[in-house]
Amino acid sequence: MVIDCHIIAFRTIPRGDEPYAHEVHPLDELDEHLPRLDYVVGALPHTPKTAGLLNRERLRRLPCHAVVINVGRGSLIPEEDLVEALKAGEIAGAGLDVLPAEPLPPESELWSLPNVIITPHNSGFTPFFKSRALDIFLTNWESFVETGRPVRNVVERERGY
Repeated sequence: MVIDCHIIAFRTIPRGDEPYAHEVHPLDELDEHLPRLDYVVGALPHTPKTAGLLNRERLRRLPCHAVVINVGRGSLIPEEDLVEALKAGEIAGAGLDVLPAEPLPPESELWSLPNVIITPHNSGFTPFFKSRALDIFLTNWESFVETGRPVRNVVERERGY
């Protein structure tokens, strides 16, 4: 199945090796591109720079038909800002696999909004999860044995992820 879409990616430091994206921009340029986006998929880590990144002001810059999907960290979108944008029709909907508080408290308005889908923080568990995790582990194990250092998915503490 082929989905015909134009993928625009944002990275803290853009690289030239983004085979799945048609455009790659610095995260600092997000604001100027928000009006062009039909879907926003947040797969960001929690850092001081990303906490609250998709706030009310940015949600308002999206087209009213836009859907926000968050599979990264719940701190990306302030819950009150998201609820207000959804209720006001400023965005069309949200798919949330991660939330600011987990489990989401029963009194959260997100539960009652018809334009929200909430999943139990399991978006990473695909049919390929085990083979991909094993591949990363084996690559890092081989590198560690040879050099004393892993090479894939290495945490850079100074960047916060």
